[in-house]
Parts: sequence; C-alpha cells; structure tokens
Amino acid sequence: MTTPMSIPFATLEKITNGFSNDLIIGRGGYGNVYKAVYKGEVIAVKLLHDDLVQLLDDRQFKNELFNLLRVEHPNIVCLRGYCYETRYKIVKHNGETVFGKHIHRVLCFEYLEGGSLDNHLHAPSLPPNWTTRYNTIKGICEGLNFLHGCQPPILHLDLKPANILVDSSMVPKLADFGLSKLFHGSHTHVTKQIIGTQKYMPPEFIKDGKISVKNDVFSLGIVIIEIMAGPMGYSEFSEMGSGAQFVKEVLTNWSTIIKATSEYPAEELHQVNLCIDIAMLCVDSERVNRPTIAGILDALNRTKTHMPSSTKKTHIPWGQLEDVPLCSTIGPKSTSKRSNPVPTKENKRLKMMTTEVDNIANKHQQFNCMPGDSSKTIVQQVPDRETSSDVEPTLIIGRDEEKHKILSILSESNAEEMTILPIYGIGGIGKTTLAQLVFNDIQFRDYYRVWVYVSQKFDLKKIGNFIISQLTKETSDIDDQQTLHNRLRQLFAGKSILIVLDDLWEEKQHELEKLKAMLRLGIGNKVVIVTTRDEAIARKINRTVMPYKLEILTDDMCWSIIKQKSFFEDRCDKEQLGQIGMDIAIKCGGVALAAQSLGYMLREMESDQWESVRDSYIWNLSTMEDPSLRNHEVLLSLLLSYSHMHEFLQLCFSYCAFFPKGQNIVKYDLIHQWIALGFTGPSGIFDSIQLCEKYITRLLGMSFLQYSKTRSSDERQDKDVKMFVMHDLVHDLARAILADKVNKEGDAVGSSCHYALLTDCSKPLQLSVSSTEYSRFNFFLSLFKKKSSHENIKALRFLNCGKVLLRGDAFSPAKFLLVLDLSECFIQKLSLDSIGQLRHLRYLCAPRVNDYTIPNCITKLSELTYLNLRGSCRISALPESIGDMKSLMHLDLSGCCDIIELPVSFAKLKQLVHLDLSHCHVSVSEDFGGFTKLQYLNLSVLFSSSKGHRRGLLEVIGNLKKLRYLNLSRCMEDIATSENQIGSLLDSISTLSNLEHLDLSENKQLSSIPESMGNLRKLHTLDLLGCYQLEKLPDSMINMVSLKVLNVGNLVTLDESVLSLLNIASLPHFVVHASSGKCSSNITRLQATNPDRLIIDRLENVKSAEEAHNIKLIEKQKIETLQFEWTVAARRFVDDKEVLEKLVPPSSVDSLCIIGYRSVSIPDWLLGISQYLPNLAIISLVNFSKCKNLPPLGQLPNLQWLTLSSMDGLEEWNTTYTTGEQGRNELLFPKLERLNIHDCAKLRIEPCLPRALYLRIRDSNNVLSSLNTREQAESTLPSDIAHCDNMISACGKSSSYSGASSSSPITDLFVEESKLPLHQWRLLHQLPALRGLRIKHCSDLTTSLAVIQKLSSLQNLSLELNDHELPSWLIQLTDLQELKLMHCNSITSLPQWFGELASLKRIEIKYCKGISSLPESIQQLTKLEFLSIHGCPVLEEWCESEENKMKLTHIKVEIAGRDSVGFEDSKVQIVKPMPAQMVRQSAFATTERR
Repeated sequence: MTTPMSIPFATLEKITNGFSNDLIIGRGGYGNVYKAVYKGEVIAVKLLHDDLVQLLDDRQFKNELFNLLRVEHPNIVCLRGYCYETRYKIVKHNGETVFGKHIHRVLCFEYLEGGSLDNHLHAPSLPPNWTTRYNTIKGICEGLNFLHGCQPPILHLDLKPANILVDSSMVPKLADFGLSKLFHGSHTHVTKQIIGTQKYMPPEFIKDGKISVKNDVFSLGIVIIEIMAGPMGYSEFSEMGSGAQFVKEVLTNWSTIIKATSEYPAEELHQVNLCIDIAMLCVDSERVNRPTIAGILDALNRTKTHMPSSTKKTHIPWGQLEDVPLCSTIGPKSTSKRSNPVPTKENKRLKMMTTEVDNIANKHQQFNCMPGDSSKTIVQQVPDRETSSDVEPTLIIGRDEEKHKILSILSESNAEEMTILPIYGIGGIGKTTLAQLVFNDIQFRDYYRVWVYVSQKFDLKKIGNFIISQLTKETSDIDDQQTLHNRLRQLFAGKSILIVLDDLWEEKQHELEKLKAMLRLGIGNKVVIVTTRDEAIARKINRTVMPYKLEILTDDMCWSIIKQKSFFEDRCDKEQLGQIGMDIAIKCGGVALAAQSLGYMLREMESDQWESVRDSYIWNLSTMEDPSLRNHEVLLSLLLSYSHMHEFLQLCFSYCAFFPKGQNIVKYDLIHQWIALGFTGPSGIFDSIQLCEKYITRLLGMSFLQYSKTRSSDERQDKDVKMFVMHDLVHDLARAILADKVNKEGDAVGSSCHYALLTDCSKPLQLSVSSTEYSRFNFFLSLFKKKSSHENIKALRFLNCGKVLLRGDAFSPAKFLLVLDLSECFIQKLSLDSIGQLRHLRYLCAPRVNDYTIPNCITKLSELTYLNLRGSCRISALPESIGDMKSLMHLDLSGCCDIIELPVSFAKLKQLVHLDLSHCHVSVSEDFGGFTKLQYLNLSVLFSSSKGHRRGLLEVIGNLKKLRYLNLSRCMEDIATSENQIGSLLDSISTLSNLEHLDLSENKQLSSIPESMGNLRKLHTLDLLGCYQLEKLPDSMINMVSLKVLNVGNLVTLDESVLSLLNIASLPHFVVHASSGKCSSNITRLQATNPDRLIIDRLENVKSAEEAHNIKLIEKQKIETLQFEWTVAARRFVDDKEVLEKLVPPSSVDSLCIIGYRSVSIPDWLLGISQYLPNLAIISLVNFSKCKNLPPLGQLPNLQWLTLSSMDGLEEWNTTYTTGEQGRNELLFPKLERLNIHDCAKLRIEPCLPRALYLRIRDSNNVLSSLNTREQAESTLPSDIAHCDNMISACGKSSSYSGASSSSPITDLFVEESKLPLHQWRLLHQLPALRGLRIKHCSDLTTSLAVIQKLSSLQNLSLELNDHELPSWLIQLTDLQELKLMHCNSITSLPQWFGELASLKRIEIKYCKGISSLPESIQQLTKLEFLSIHGCPVLEEWCESEENKMKLTHIKVEIAGRDSVGFEDSKVQIVKPMPAQMVRQSAFATTERR
C-alpha cells in the first residue's frame, strides 16, 4: 500500500478553486466533498466543517485518518492524502480583536465515478437485475468483515447507503469512518453521545448507548433491505409489523423480476432467499440474536454463482433448500425431448436403483455425526395414530363419480344385516380419501360411525378396542377376548353402524374370518368399508359382493395438480412448458401423490430442468427386474424428487423411516433426533433448529411429510404442538433408501443396522436374533473381521412395551448409541450397568421412571444434549453431579412432583435451552439467572400454592433474555406475595424482547398488567384465561405488533376498550366491533385462527355477510365448542340470517349455542344440521324472538343435551319425521339425555315430548297441555318442571297418535314454582316407577288419595317450602329413604309422626332457621344412618347439649361450618364449607355444561 501523503492546505485550495461550490460532489453532516485533480489523478477531497471548539471534529478526523491508514481492501475506499494545518486569523471575540486558531482538516480519497449508493437507490441507475444487487451486498459484507477482523477490530458505526461509494462497475466501497472506534476485546461499550443517523442505529444504542460489533450488523441489515426493497423498504417493513409478510412480498417481487430477466433464475432466487433471511436476522432487536459478519460472509461464499446444471452435482449452502440442482449423477441429460435412452453399459449400474439409493444411504455410515443446537419446543412422545376420517373436499380431484357409485352399492345392500364393501387399488391412488368422502356423506347421518386404521400389523384386539373407544368416547384396553366380544355385542345391539377399516394388509383367510365374526356380534345393521392395495385380500374379505377397484386419475387431472403445486400459471414461460408438463403428468401413472411431489419440485426449476425431469432415465427403472417397482410410477416420481434434495435433507428424510408406518411424528421430537445424529451440519447464519425448520418446510411442500389431524392425548403437551405423518408409499421409499440400515419392527438386528426398532424390552439385545441366524452372523463377522452389529446401532426405539419391564441389557450392548427412546417401555429403574455404558448418547427419552432415584452414572454421559424424564413422579432427587452434563440443552422434568430441591451443581448447566418444570414443586433459585441461553421455560402447576417454591424467579427472570416461551400458569401466588411484587415480575418479563408465547392463565391474583408489557414486540400468544380479577388490559398493547392470539375467556370484569383497538383475535371469547368510518368489522381477524373453543359475540356489528364468509369458519376443524351471540335489542347492519348463513360451522363441532337470533327463518345449514354437524352432542337455542321453525334436531344421532329458551315466536314443534318407509312416523333423539324448555310461552309440542333422560320445563304452559297420551308421558325420563301448571294437568287427555313408547320408567321429577294444586298434577299418574321428587316454591301442596297412591313408592323427597308447614301426607310415604328440607322458613319443629317414617336412612336440613329441635320420635328411626345440618344455628345449638347427644348415638351427624361439639360417641363430623374458589369453579362447570 502506498503511504498516503500529507498535502498542504494551499495546494488543496488551488486544485479545488478555493473549494468552489461548483466542484462539490457530495455534502454531509461533517463536511463537503469536492472533485479535484492531483498529480494527474482524479481524487475526492473531503473538507471537514470548521469547529472552533475543536472537540468533535478533531476526534472524527483522527478516527477516520488513523483507521484508513490501517486498512487496505478492495471494498474500502482508498486514502490518497490528508491535511491537518493550523492557521491563525484576526477575529472579533467579546468585542475585542484577537488571533483565533483555525484548524483545517482534509482527507483525500480515490475518486469513485458511481458516487454514493444512496443516490442509486433513489434513481433508476441501479440496474433491476439481481446479480448487481447481490454483488453489492456481498462486497459490503466483505469490506465490513475486513474491518471487524482487524486487531483490534474497527467498528464503522455509521454504515448507511450514503457512506457506501461505488465505482463505475458498481463495486461498493465503505467510506466515512468519522464515527468509527477501535475495540480491544469483544466486550460491549457504552457511550453517552448518540450521534449518527438514527434510522440505522440498533435499539440498544439508541436507548442505552451500547456499542458492539452488532451495531454494524444491524445497520447492514437495513442496508440489505433497502438494496432489495428500495429506500423505503425498511420503513415498509416497520409499518407492516409482520416480518413474514414483508419477506413474502420481497420474494414475490424478485421472483417476478428474476423469472423475466435472468438466465439463472433458480440460482438467483436462492440468493434472494438467503439475503432476505440474513437481513431479518441482522435487524433483530436483541443483539445477541444477530449473526456475526464472518458468519454472514461464510453463508454468502457458500452460495453458487452462475454454475449451470451439468454433470456435476452442486453443493448447496447450509440452510438453502429452495435450490435443488438436477442430480446428473443419475445419468446424462438426454438430447432427445421425447425419448428416455439408457446407455447399455450403464444398465447394471441402474438396475433396481441400487447405485443411486446406496450411494445416499451409505452417507449414514460415513457421516461424522456432530451434536447440534437444541430447541425451545417441548418434545414428547405420542401414541400411534389412526388415519383420520376428516377430509377437505376442496383438495380432492376427480372422485365424485366413484363416491356416488359406492353409495349406490351400499344403498342396494342395506337390507342385509352386515354389508362389507372392499375398495382396492395401488398405493397413493386415493382409497383413503374416497373412504373419507363416503364416511362423511349424509347417507349415513343416522349411523354410528367408526374409523379404524388397521395398517400392516394386524391386531384383532386392537381393532376391537378402537371400535369400543369410538362408540363410547372412552379409552378401551381390554385384553381378554371374551370380555372384548361381550362388550362389542352390547354396543352393537340395536344400532346402525358404519365401520371403515382402512389399509388392510392381512392375507390369512382364517384371520379375516375372525375379523368378520367379531364384526357380526350383536343384532343390528352394519356397513363395513375396507380399503386395501391387494385385490386378493379384497376378494377374501367378502366373497359375495364384488370388490370396487379404484381407477387411476386421468393425465389431465395429474397435470392440474402439477400446475397448482408448481405455480405454473405465474410463470412467464408457461407456453413453452405446457407440453413438457403434460408429458411429466403422464409419467405420474394417475397417482395424485406423484403429481404433488413432482409439482413442488418443478416450482423453481428452469425450462431446461423441466425437460431433464421429463427425459430422466429414472423412469426406465420400472422396466427392470425388481418386481416391487413394476407399474409403480409413483415410486419412481418420488425417487426423482428425492434425487433433487440437498444431501442433508436426504439424510433427514430417509431417517423418517425409523418411525413406524402410520405413526404420528412430533415435529420437535424429529428435529432433536436429526440434530443428535448430526444430520444438519454447521452454519454461520442459521442454528440447527432453523435449518431443520427449513428441511421440514421442504418435505411438507413435496408431500413427503403431511400434517396429522390427530391430537395428542397428553394434557401436558403444548396446545400448538405440530405432528406429521408419512404416506405409506413415501415411507416405503424412505425404507428402501435406508435398506438394511433399519430393521423391520421386532426383527433381528443385522450387521448393517443403524436404526433398531424392537418390540421386546425384556430380553438382551442379542437374543432378538434366532440362534441359527446368530450363528451364521458370528461366522460372517469372523470371516470379515467386522465389529459387532450392536456397535453400528445409532438409534434405538422400543415399541408397544408399556406393560413390559425394561431390562438394561436390552439396549446396553449398543455402546455407540446416539438416540435412545424408551417412551413406550415400563421403566422400573435406569441401572448403572446399562445406561452408564452409553458414553456417546446424545438423546435420551425415558419418561415415567418408577424408581426413586436416577443413577449418578447418567451424569457421565457428557455428550447428552436431550434428557426427558417426564412423569417420573417417584424420583425425589437428581444426581448431585448433574452439573457435569455440560452439553445438556433440553431437560424435561415435568410431572416429577417429588423433586423439591435441585442439586447445587445444577447451576452449571449453562447450555440449557429448554427447561420444563411443570407440574412439580422444584424451587427456583438465583442460580437460574445464569441460564442465559434458555429459550423455553415452563413452571406451570396443576394447583396453586403459596409455599414459595417459585419465589426466586422474581430476581432472575430479567436475565433470561433469550426466552421465547414462558409458562407461569397457576404459579403467580408462589412467586409474588403482593401486588407490587406481581407488578415487578411483569415489568421484568416485559424486558424479554424475544418472548413469543406467554402463559399467565389461572392466576386469580392478577388484577392488572403494566404498560411495560407493550414492549414485547415479538409476542404472538398471550394466555390470560382464568385471570378473573383482571379488569383492564394496558393501552400499550397496541404496540405488540406480532400478537395474534389473546386468550381471555369470559372475563366479565374486563374492560374491552383496548381489545377493540388490537389487530388480533381475542380467544376464545371474540367480540365483534364495527369500525367507525369503515365498511367492515374486525371479524376478519378470526381468519388466521383455529381454536378448540370459540365464542363470537356481538354479531350485530358485522357490516357485511361477505366478511363473515371470509373467515372460512367451516375450515377450522379444531373447533369443538362454538357459540354465536347477538345483543338482543341492538341495531343490526346486516340481517341475522344473512350473517349466520355464511358462518357454517366445521364438522368437528360437538357443542353449539346460538343466542339472540332475530330473523324469522333459519339458514340452510341449520335446516340440514345433521349433514353439517354429525357429531353434535349439545345444542342451545336462546332468545330466538321471531323464529317460527326449528331445525330437524331429532335427526342428530349423537345429540345428548338440548336447550330451547325464550323462543317467543315459536308456536309448534313437531317431533316426528317421515322415514319414507310406508310413511311411518318415528320418534327420534336416540341419545338425548336432557331437554330444557324455558320461557317458550306459545310453544306446543306435537305429538309428544322427545324421549330424554332429564327434562326441565320452565314458564312454558302450552308444552304439557299439548301432550295428551299415556305413551307420551312414558316417553320422558327424569323431569324438571317449572311454571308448568298447564303442562302438569294436561297429561291425562287422549290422543289418536300411536308412536313409540319409552322403554324406561321415569324415576325423578322436579317441579318448581307451580301454582297448580298438587292433586291436579296428572302427570304423576303416568309415573309408576317414580323414585325421586323435588318440589320447590310451589304454592299449593294439597293432594288426593289417588296422588298419594302414585307417590307410595317414592324413595327420595326434597322440599323447599318457603311459607308452608311440612305436609301431613308425608306420613304415608312408608318407603321413603331420603328426605331433604331446604329453606323451609315457616317450619319451627318437626312433628312427632316424623318417627313413623321407618324406612328413612338419610336426612338433610339446610337453611331452615326456624327449626329449633328434633322430635323425640327420631329415636324410633332405627334405620337412620346419616343426619346433615347446615345453616340452622338454633338446631345446631340443640344438638350440642349433652342430653340430646344421647338421642343421636346411632346416627352419623355432620354439622357444616362449626367447630367440634364433642360428639365422640354420636359419630358427629364437622365439615368445612367449600372454598369460594371451588364454588366458582363448580358453578362455572355447570354453566358451561348447560
């Protein structure tokens, strides 16, 4: 480097014409820049502004000069000379003439013709091609990397487009080092002077003056955004609030430009993806999350530049999955567009695809496994899944005709007791989808429906238990075959049942006969649909009905799928690709799965790559000798897609075969195992979790993974946990790739096995091999001197061993294990001899350990990064040396409730990223403040406590800056003892800028949330459910731009003013607000939600039916409980019917409530409710003031609870319908348990009440007056009747209706507030088996002999009498066993004849304050066992006397709410009142149920 020269100031004045304004080429805050020529070279002369204080400018000048003297790099502006001269001038100062010192500071640089980058961003001079911008970004990064790499590092501190100069070729060079600093070491520094351009400053610098290398990284991120999105790009990003939306728009814009202008679109689109990802990481508000410039440059250097697809497979940079270069190692590109030539000399290499598959599979053996980062997300094992019966019709192509044919076949065979229809066809063709369509069809609306995923492992007992579980909605695990058959026979009796047996593989005729025999149990109508790939199985399962063969899709249908998945219509070259795409569609063999996979792969391929896919000789593999590949174009298409994967993605995908076919795969379970096996590789930008997230996105796009709809049965698991499944054919491909690297379930472990699936954990590992095979195996090892197969095993999982005691040597011989999953084993203890030998282990899932301790040897597993001991409720302590496990990142101790204190060494676990202490009582100490890498922390408990176990969190929570998930459900009382402490805790939480999910639910002490909570800009979920004291949300929540879900439940005290301002869906209780001055409401915020429970309140504020339709409620298949509510008297913008018509519920809803509906008629989906909501069990229709008709509720086969309330316009309810069979009328409601009819003054029910197990009628006089036959009266079970004079008296009239009568007698009756005399309750004549009667606030209890005779068998009686004495007719109830008296204020004493109720066993007296004593005759009640007194102070005093105690010696007495009265001999027990909290919970549960 030529040493810059000192240039006299006079010379500089001369070459700039006295610093003429005409030569100015740039102006800045610190000086102007002039163009000049010095010694024949054009230079840029920077004259700093005058500053007589000589502080700021001197420092800036010296910083820039000294730094420039140290650096020489192509991307840093070159210093040519400088000037630092002092001159004295005569000046006026305070009225006097003095000599003033004037310092001239000048820097001279090489002249760059392009000027500043800032000018190009604001003008069209920057070419619209991506290559120029990418090279600019990379050049800036290289210059900045050089500065940071100096010793000591140089920080620019004012990086922005105005300080980046470009030459005529747009090569960028960093300039203007006026603010730069030299840093000795890597510590963060603090300055009190905040200067520079605020837009490019990181938040920690603006707020606290903190300086580090991450300041420049933040500025770089903004510069990259402006290069990619224009000078207003960062402002648009900030205003948009959603980083994901901004990224999507940037990618979309560049995709359009690149596809129209680039010769290398796939390559450049990957560079765009990488650069925008880097920018997002750089502008992270938390500086520790920003990457280093070295890491950024490393990622950019790994990105290929202009390397066309050829015969060489290209290496893809870490984290780049979008670009999958055509894998030419499969063979040369054909020169023909139509033929698929395969060179003869390569036939052996291509045969049975062994070369291609084995080359990749061998990477599992050769790969050097390195431990990776951990994740913040819960990883827990879930049980096997069944295929779901749910289906999305919008995603189905070309199967309507087949569906109607099958329905026709089943309809014609419906007269038989059991119809079995097999559906067969090749894998991936859509058999399951077709069965789903039939399963959900209206034709089977009145059937009980059962869906069983059979799979290759045929287990008759498992099938039977699945059927029982779905019919009873309770888990069934019956081992005994006879008991299983008895239960099925009982459940099948009298029912019409549709059963789908999906994916049947069993070929043995005798096993199939056993299956059919089990299905024939019980008398009833059964329709059975069986799906299978094998035509022979289809014919064996039913020899009387012709199996239905499902034909393949047409080529046009496959082409439609490919076009959809490849975004074909958005391509500029679609006309050129039309025929090529159709040729590829033809090769899909009519299989949708093949078309989906290929379509996604083609999405970002160039036209020549489309041709390569079409012409690939992989398609010729179907003509090879391997019979498993014949006619399986789908496997070939999947193999072709696989060959285009990045090598690490190939490793990750093939490992998925380690999960049994049909099993749910928990997302982060899979990710942690990938990391433990080293399948991700290093990256300077993305950590291992981020890389794995990209892998999963890619596999989902290719349909190699699919989202599972089955929920986890583990209540402690995250609500938003994601689970995947693999299609059978995809699983087959993964297994083929792994080949002998994974054994079949329970089979012998071969010499090449890396991933072992075992089904018996009670035997030593080597005993799983037969003796003959084991001998041959040992002989083979001796010949080739190979190591034991056990030493090759890297991952081991036991399946279905929940009742089998784990034996240590079942896994200990596999000394090089990296992944060990014992989640399906019965673990008595983890022994020293077994677990201690696995020194290489990185992933251990060992939940529900039944021992009291964990062996100390586990701490010798120095490489362990993942440890799951969830549910080990007997463990009382962790090993004292647990701190030696310094690699541990993920620790799950949830449910380990006996662990109270953690070892001192626990504080050494500095690498912890995930810590789950939920549902246990572990104390939180100040040591937790050292877990600075923690991203996930769960401290929730099942029951609130004030013992102070969590109190230490108050002091340390502010240190956990990387936390993304924090769960403090029900533990606020254990952390903070006062409102001030709660406020301090929440203020500390508000400093956790990375927090995304915060759960504060069920903290009843929480009354307010501080304004500081608005600082959580990344928070997307806030759970405040059950915080009943909370009155107001902070106004600052409008700043929480990422918040998507706010769960507040039904907080009646909550001020909802803030909710209306938030751009979120407050769940589960969403309140619709009409936007003033706009033509829409906020209901559209529900579009992105899918909760399990949803209340949509104030629907009168919806401004258009269209916006209700746009939330796509019908697609939200997680919703089970749904409520629609209008304010009764409020003004509407849209008619209620128009709104409700667009809010079609999803079929998953089992509880529906509609309140305040004001239209006269109801929408079509309610009229066809059984088709839309076949699973509905509870429905409430409230305040339908004008509605004159009810939906056909009787057609709901699963309805159990029905409430009709305030139906003012409803006059008639016909409870029958015509079946079409001889016009016969039948009663419906086969499962109805409870019917409530309230305040329906005009309602008449014809011809009879629906049969129910419980009936409550209030203030609906016409209801029972319209019931007029004995049969109708017998059709109703336990009744609850209020305000029912006409109903009770009308039951004796005759009727010509001959309907079905009840098979069960009425046992209980509740009559409330009736003015009708008791002797006119004709309903009692229809209740010969009445066991219980409750009378409340009825004005006339005079009776007759006939009524007394009907009550003679009464066993239970409850009276709430107000102003009445105890009726004398009680003496005639000789069978009465239980009597309850409540609020009988007029009764002062019990009569002597009370002793004649000889059958009495139990008496309860509550709030009868007038009763002062019990009669002497109570001693005659020899059968009396129990006496309860509550809220009767005088009677309680009477019981305290010694004299009266003797009268009660034979009775167990309970007096609630009083201290002990010394009834040692009389069995007196003092019962404390129920806590108010429990009362509220109980009342809430009752309200919810009703």
